[in-house]
Amino acid sequence: MWTEKLLNTLSLHELGIVFSSLLLLWRLVKFTILPALRPDDPKVYPYWVPGLGHLKGFVSNSQDLLTRARLYFNDTKEPFALTLAGKKFYILTNYNDVQAAFRNSDSLSFEIFMEEMLQDLGVTKSAVESLYASADPARAIYPNPSGKPLGKLARDFHIHQIFPGNLLDETGAEFVKFFQQSLTIESFGEQRYGAKRGQDAVEVSLLEMTSDIFTNSAQDVYFGQLLRKIEPELAWIFLEFDGLAWQVLFRYPPFLSKKMIAARDKIFAALEKYYASPLEDRMDVIWFTPTLEKELRNLNVGNRDIAIMMMTIYWGIITNTRKGAFWMLAYTVFRPDLVDILREETAPAFKGETVDLDYIWNHCPQLRAVWDETLRMTAFSSSVRYVNKETVIGNKILRKGNRIMMPYRQVHLDSSIFGSDVEQFDSERFMKNERRRRHQMAFGGGSTQCPGRHLATQIIMVWVAMMLHRFDIDLPAGDRKFPEAEEANPVLGIIDVKCSDLSAILPDRIAYSDTTVYNSYLKTYWAEQESEIKPFCVISPQTTGDVSTAVRTLAYLNSKTNNSCPFAIRSGGHGKGGASNQARGVDIDLSNLNYTSLSADRKVASIGPGAQWSSVYLQLDPLNLTVPGGRDGDVGVGGTILGGGISYSSAEAGFSCDNVVSIEIVLSDGSVKNVSTARHPDLNKVLRGGSNNFGVVTRVDMNTLSLRKVWGGTIYYPLDTYGEQLEALYNFTADPNYDANAALFQAYGSNAAETAILNNFVYSNPTQTPPTTFEPFTNIAPQLASTIRESNLTDFVLEQATASPIGFRQATYTTTFKNHLPMLNVSFQIWNASVAQVTNVPGITWSWSFEPIVPAITSKSMPKGGNLLNLDPAEGPLMLCLLSASWSDSTDDALVTGVAAKVLADVEGTSKQFGVYHPFQYLGYAASTQDPLRGYGTENLRFMERVSKIYDRSQTFQYAVPGGFKLKNSHP
Repeated sequence: MWTEKLLNTLSLHELGIVFSSLLLLWRLVKFTILPALRPDDPKVYPYWVPGLGHLKGFVSNSQDLLTRARLYFNDTKEPFALTLAGKKFYILTNYNDVQAAFRNSDSLSFEIFMEEMLQDLGVTKSAVESLYASADPARAIYPNPSGKPLGKLARDFHIHQIFPGNLLDETGAEFVKFFQQSLTIESFGEQRYGAKRGQDAVEVSLLEMTSDIFTNSAQDVYFGQLLRKIEPELAWIFLEFDGLAWQVLFRYPPFLSKKMIAARDKIFAALEKYYASPLEDRMDVIWFTPTLEKELRNLNVGNRDIAIMMMTIYWGIITNTRKGAFWMLAYTVFRPDLVDILREETAPAFKGETVDLDYIWNHCPQLRAVWDETLRMTAFSSSVRYVNKETVIGNKILRKGNRIMMPYRQVHLDSSIFGSDVEQFDSERFMKNERRRRHQMAFGGGSTQCPGRHLATQIIMVWVAMMLHRFDIDLPAGDRKFPEAEEANPVLGIIDVKCSDLSAILPDRIAYSDTTVYNSYLKTYWAEQESEIKPFCVISPQTTGDVSTAVRTLAYLNSKTNNSCPFAIRSGGHGKGGASNQARGVDIDLSNLNYTSLSADRKVASIGPGAQWSSVYLQLDPLNLTVPGGRDGDVGVGGTILGGGISYSSAEAGFSCDNVVSIEIVLSDGSVKNVSTARHPDLNKVLRGGSNNFGVVTRVDMNTLSLRKVWGGTIYYPLDTYGEQLEALYNFTADPNYDANAALFQAYGSNAAETAILNNFVYSNPTQTPPTTFEPFTNIAPQLASTIRESNLTDFVLEQATASPIGFRQATYTTTFKNHLPMLNVSFQIWNASVAQVTNVPGITWSWSFEPIVPAITSKSMPKGGNLLNLDPAEGPLMLCLLSASWSDSTDDALVTGVAAKVLADVEGTSKQFGVYHPFQYLGYAASTQDPLRGYGTENLRFMERVSKIYDRSQTFQYAVPGGFKLKNSHP
């Protein structure tokens, strides 16, 4: 109780002093006094947060932490200690210490980690106990006179399958059969990672190619064709799991590893179904698989436990071979001279109709040296042991109950072993001194040394040799930067490719900072604020397949808790507030998906999301056709559709999104869906106003409308006509016989020169005189200027684009209220009073617009499948308001946006007082500080959340795509 009284008597400042003093005292005792009292114990690298220790640093960049700790202790190579979430890990970086740990199976144990991992994965405790209990030799199917536990006997089975002198050659030959079928131009061109470049050339993503080939080949060799039939996408599901698999080893809590768990469980489900199938349906496999299964069933282990246990085999086979192959070929092709050397060395293996595997495996020392150096450069994992009883290594006492970690990377950078320039790739390093190979730690050591090391070495060497023999390999034109290793994320073997090196995934589609393409791209945004955002790189996909590859890769690199590579999607670049550009992340620029094509009957137009509306109308105008698209020619198709879309044809056809027949969309797992009211109707509905919350749209199919020449343009008036203007607008909007050919918005604008009113008209039925419905406006005098004419739609949308050019800072805010003349007048007065506050801002254009949303528009939605906008025609006519500002200097940002926000707050407050407020905020106009999704209503929001969890299970578009309006940030 005395502590409670003490705390109650101290101020916050005094509490801070007490806390700081206690923390400093704790550090003094922990890292100075105790080490002095125990000089034979490894010293602990100091940290500040009791309990967590070095966990954050280890997860964010384990190699950086290990290097800093090693240098902190002056690189003496003595064992030192890290604390990870309360557990002490002794770190061994001296080669002799590591070997001593490998040899010591009495005091140090690896099995406890395997038992923990199996139970963490979901294997029942009884199955784990059976696996590691001494076996009854009399019950064994496979001879086991010593009664070795099956957990250890399984390793012997694998050694028999993939060690020299046993079944290694037969196993390797099965992989080579797969390679021979897969390594063709035709096969590459059919894959999601390949794009044909003529009759005899193909452009591929090297990382995706190696991942696909090595994952599927291992799956077929170990599990046969049935597993592929059960889950055709299993290889890609595994890749998603593999990128986060370190969370298993470090026992991440489930709430922080949902993405890994989701992928893991899909693999479990496929394998469980596989093992529930009759044995005779899955005998097209190597000896190891059914042999281990029979022993497991002999211990009464069920299908689920077998599936989980075999998943660890599946994992171990694939995780490093795919990345090892990638890095070996990458190091090779970035050295043209090395390509020639290896081609010449391996050529004798390809003289006959078959590949001479023995020649490649045993008579190509340069190829083997390149592989050894690749392993030295890219093996970033660690071996671990549990200290069963006190032992001495490196003249330090390692105490019972703690753990040992042996990080390979630290050993591989030891210049006393591997010579100078250890951080550089040297293809001759192991040719100069073959004895260095025994210091190679990539496959671990001791009794737990990876049994797959011989198979991995052989199949990767053969694959590289076959690639060099079958193809002329070149890098794409442009940026030829060597892929960087992703050192920030922990791995269980060979390092991943860094997010920044998406060029390894999408060659010739990436532009990095300070390149001509990158700098030109930034200049094309409408809002200057968007142009100032600096993404790390820009991906410019040319096909839906490219988009799929990019999205799948970016989803793989991100998670709900670790968005290491956030990204944005750009359609036309007319957004603001970071919606289509991602600082220090990746932009997916859809501008190459810019096309408009018609169905045979011309009733449907298929449009690329990167098209701007002016280009769409330019192709449709000569055919006397149109689609209900945007009114500003520079606005992009994708953003308009996903935001709802207001067009000059809205009264005739409804919102733009209501006229979508189908949408092609790429989901976060890379799959491509064609969505319509008949196919995935739930997803179809949420894409009508749901913004970028669900995926990346790659094609929009829209109903066409007949349209010939149209009457329209803009008439400008002096401000003092506002009374007549508002009355005409009110009556026009309230007309129960609203003319569906008519479209109008009214704007009040001010700049340094003048303040004026404009009415923008479009009438879709050709006429030489003003349509009757517009006469109350066209009869208002005086008129300052007019652009009224008869022309095509392209002409009118380009006029709007000219009125709002790029190169300025932009802000837009929006609100809606019921059509109400007093409210129209008050909102104008509020805006007009604000003009004086911004009139001295350089380059300012300050406007307030009214846009009628009449029942003729809102009634079109439900018959066409419905949308999210929550606009009921029974509510009567509404008035959508837009406050728009553009200006020149960033120093005025706070002033302009502050005044704009105040105007909106005052207008909304007044509309609530009048009882005419409506919650609809048009998403295309809303400021980043507004919440347009809230206006869709609680029911629609909940529906969107349910659909999001179905189609975006990883929630990539909620957390890794932070721009735009997110479901997770919207509050009904």
